[in-house]
Amino acid sequence: MSDAVTTPALPSEIILVLGMHRSGSSALTRALSITGYSLPKTLIKSNVSNRRGHWESQPLARLDDGLLKEAGLVWSDWAVGDLPRLPASTARDFQTDLLALISDEFPHAQPAIIKEPRICRLVPHYRAAFDGQVPFKVVIALRNPLEVIASLVRRNNMSEANAALLWLRYMLDAVAASEGTQRAFIAYDRLLSEPIPAIADLQRDLGGAFPNTLDSVGADIEDFLSDGLRSHAASSEEVVQNDLTQGWISDAYAALRVLTRDPNAPEALESLSRIKREFDAASPVLAQILSQYDLTLDELRRGNAALEAALELKNEHLALLREAAATGDLNAPAQRETAATAATPKKKKKGLKKLLNWSKAAG
Repeated sequence: MSDAVTTPALPSEIILVLGMHRSGSSALTRALSITGYSLPKTLIKSNVSNRRGHWESQPLARLDDGLLKEAGLVWSDWAVGDLPRLPASTARDFQTDLLALISDEFPHAQPAIIKEPRICRLVPHYRAAFDGQVPFKVVIALRNPLEVIASLVRRNNMSEANAALLWLRYMLDAVAASEGTQRAFIAYDRLLSEPIPAIADLQRDLGGAFPNTLDSVGADIEDFLSDGLRSHAASSEEVVQNDLTQGWISDAYAALRVLTRDPNAPEALESLSRIKREFDAASPVLAQILSQYDLTLDELRRGNAALEAALELKNEHLALLREAAATGDLNAPAQRETAATAATPKKKKKGLKKLLNWSKAAG
């Protein structure tokens, strides 16, 4: 009997969809699946934040979360973490588990499509696992960063600054780590506005025909893609003009838009490489600054909550006085209100004093 290790059965080809959370990668994945690429069998269920479906594997998301945890990260971290310094044994175990999971999620040796936003941070490990095992191509989904930021703030109560840097981290990592692969870029706004030409350009840039022709499935793709998929809209001009996104983010977005037209544009690729070098070098300092910013924001939120509570009590006091004036008893309601609100101003003063002291120390 042979002692050789059995290689798990894998798809005949994989399209790897890379994209930041809330970037339209779910819509893109479903549209491409209609062209003949198999979806995983254990899909994350649709929810209020994504009613049309995520179209991604739940066990794959858990596996990716596990590797991020080994690097001291979670999905919402934009820091580099320990990803470049993971032990070789950890990387090998992940790659083995990844191939086994893909074999289970795609039981038939057919073309498959895999999308999971965390993969943007883990592309080197996917490439190492796929090397010599299964051919793959990459599609990078691009959405206006202001739209992504607004969506993350609403869905995850994330600060705008952290959401902006998270968009930057995912996109820069995805581009840098997929260099040298057969890849294409697609803008979410174009996918929605002219889906068939946009997907036809993807097919051209990926260098091969999709299993199903666009003539045969184009109507189904258009039925799925609609304006209802877009909950936030912003222009390219707004990215340049917005104080939050000026600089690295607006420059990266401009370069990525060039790549949607020419995936090998040298100046755009060099611009993204430069931004990534600068962002990686500045990340430790940025993390400290944003940590202090978050503390200040928390203090302000607590102060605002105290002010709202005090205002509510004052309104109740006024209501009691009006009631007393109407009945002719002006003393009893005011005494009750004074006793009820006596402690509130002291608590608020303490909170404001703490905030002012912190601000002076920070300054």
